[in-house]
Amino acid sequence: MIKKYCFMMIMLVNSFNLFAQNFNIIPYPKSIEPVDASFEINKKTSFVMSKVDDNTKQIIKGFVNKIAKSTGIHIEVTPNKPKANYIVIDFNPIMGEEEYRLKVDAERITIESKGNHGLFYAMQTLQQLLPVSIESPILENVSNLKVPGVSIVDEPNFSYRGIMIDACRNFKSIDFIKRQLDILAMYKINRFHWHLTDDQGWRAEIKKYPLLTTVGGVRKNGDGITSSGFYTQDEMREVVRYAAERFITVVPEIELPGHATAALAAYPELSVLKKPIDVSYVWGNHIEVFDPSNEKTFEFFTDVFKEICDIFPSEYIHIGGDEVNKTRWINSENCKRLMSEKGMNTPLELHGYFVKRVESILSQFGRKVIGWDEILEGDVNQTTTVMSWRGEKGGIEAANLGHEVIMAPSNYIYLDRYQGDPTIEPMALHGYNTLQRVYEYNPIPKDVAEDKKHLIIGAQGNMWTEYAFTDEITEYRLYPRAIALAENLWTTPKNKSFDDFVRRLDRVHQVLDYRGVNYHIPLPEGPQHKKVVFVDDVTLTFTNTRKLKMLFTLDGTDPSAKSMVYKEPLKFSETKTLKIASMLPTGKMSPVRTIPIEKTKYALPFEGPVTPGIQMEKALGFFRDSTSYPKTGYTSKKIIPEFTPRKEFNWRMPSLEIYEGYFAVEEDGVYSVICDQELLYINGQLVIDNNGVIRRALRNRSQVALAKGLHKFKLCMNNNVIGGFPAVWSENTFYVNKVDDKGKPTAIASDKLFH
Repeated sequence: MIKKYCFMMIMLVNSFNLFAQNFNIIPYPKSIEPVDASFEINKKTSFVMSKVDDNTKQIIKGFVNKIAKSTGIHIEVTPNKPKANYIVIDFNPIMGEEEYRLKVDAERITIESKGNHGLFYAMQTLQQLLPVSIESPILENVSNLKVPGVSIVDEPNFSYRGIMIDACRNFKSIDFIKRQLDILAMYKINRFHWHLTDDQGWRAEIKKYPLLTTVGGVRKNGDGITSSGFYTQDEMREVVRYAAERFITVVPEIELPGHATAALAAYPELSVLKKPIDVSYVWGNHIEVFDPSNEKTFEFFTDVFKEICDIFPSEYIHIGGDEVNKTRWINSENCKRLMSEKGMNTPLELHGYFVKRVESILSQFGRKVIGWDEILEGDVNQTTTVMSWRGEKGGIEAANLGHEVIMAPSNYIYLDRYQGDPTIEPMALHGYNTLQRVYEYNPIPKDVAEDKKHLIIGAQGNMWTEYAFTDEITEYRLYPRAIALAENLWTTPKNKSFDDFVRRLDRVHQVLDYRGVNYHIPLPEGPQHKKVVFVDDVTLTFTNTRKLKMLFTLDGTDPSAKSMVYKEPLKFSETKTLKIASMLPTGKMSPVRTIPIEKTKYALPFEGPVTPGIQMEKALGFFRDSTSYPKTGYTSKKIIPEFTPRKEFNWRMPSLEIYEGYFAVEEDGVYSVICDQELLYINGQLVIDNNGVIRRALRNRSQVALAKGLHKFKLCMNNNVIGGFPAVWSENTFYVNKVDDKGKPTAIASDKLFH
């Protein structure tokens, strides 16, 4: 009898697992149980609504209109409850604000919630139970929609589930912002952190200070192109309204006292030096900061926050507070005098003084402060919420001190970082956060005291846009990682499974396709080189971060679903062009990797006499590329013993430097060549071409076959600024290492250089 009972229990568990696998709900609910029935939405279905407010009507109208637009089924909205085939709402005042219950059987769909917030989330789940075709913008004319029988009880694991988008480095339109709010709301994100001011642009209209946008909102980039844009107050109010309809709170950020170059370009009298400056076109934090010894600084922020608080009803205002360069304060007699008057001994205390003054201003408007974890360096109010971005340390400290904390550690859930091999993915700032890493991050660190863990109210994924120049690349970075974070923060840990999440992503991909949203599909990872060369033969191995099917061709055509499937390492003994891509279960392909594979011979070495050192020709000025500089009148030539250390360069003094000479290799072999500078020729052949490309992190790699001995090179270093990144931040040298060398790439040593 016991064996029979155990067998029945195993069968029940297995049937439940099979049942759960038939659903593609994201985030995964707290509880989901099968109901042996299904509900049919057809032309007879009605939505029962009585004694509801306008917001409820708006939620129901959105659902009904979506069904009608995509299927042609018009659901009647009525106050009268029919005998069967209806959807009904029951409001329960004792439920949680975001909690809901959803039951589907043959006769009805019942939604229970405290109010409209839970109702909205229930509707998002209900839509995910329906065929994905309801997201179609084109009428598909169907006679009915089957809703599987189910009983769901659901509520979030964390109250704060946020995504930040930086509109300062690369401006984002209102339409773009709205499109992201649409998607984030579907997956129950409830905070949109809008980064509105920084060194590289002030994007929020402040009527009392018009120069903030007319001057601070305009940036002349290093390549001569102008970037500009700002949001009017009416536009910001429209975003607030639009987000509120989707139960997303907009949290604006006004950076202070650092990251202030754009503001101080507009109003230099608020800076320490009081001298005119330009809006920065280089990324990173800068030396100019607001002057805490000037009372006009705090009058300015009182005026600014008065207008900001009138636009944004959020309980919290984000004030930044990060990466404050204190050099100007340290060297200022006025700041020293203020510190003496207030009994302060260090610039950290002055930082804390500044933050507390701003906290006091915001408290006048009934608001609380969120700041990056650096604000803990000063004495901040207990009501201040800390957003921990420099790892988890700041969040742990803040929680243990009694502050509410939002975890946003860059090494886990920053969404501007690479999500695949950095040498083949589009250029990003740095770092590596895969979909799985974001999904599996635990926002509650183990070092938070047990009685303080409740102070970790949630987490936030940050989308900085230094290297997200277009809407397409911004969405490529956001999705699907933002959706992974949404489930991470909503779903109970015991219900989380990355493998099952990836399975459920298939529906998400289709939803994003219907909406025309770009998203990341893992690229085939293997050789990191743009070109592969070999002398006898070569074998290439590929994988990808989600174990997707990979397809390839060797005839020059792009791979498709009918192409050869990659099953084992590929061996080449003759010249070919390999094209390879990953494919989602939906059939959509990743971008194609094209890798020329060339059979060659070892390049013969130079036999003539040489002398240690290399030749350098230098021309001062801005040059768009290495071929555009004058050959006479502006250049100087000299022999130098090695590549000039980059500390001698200044990104504010652009120049073009051309190095020529020979380098030595110690044995015959195929060598990996890596270079961040503009052009590199070896033995007269262009091996690295970074012309017009953002150069950083040793991304551009190629291969050459070299015989033992000396080989001629020409390296062109164009010291300009492309896309906010000065070329001088990269080493003005190149790397030549054996392809099979698994160690860290090493630069050409001075004793291997000759002319």
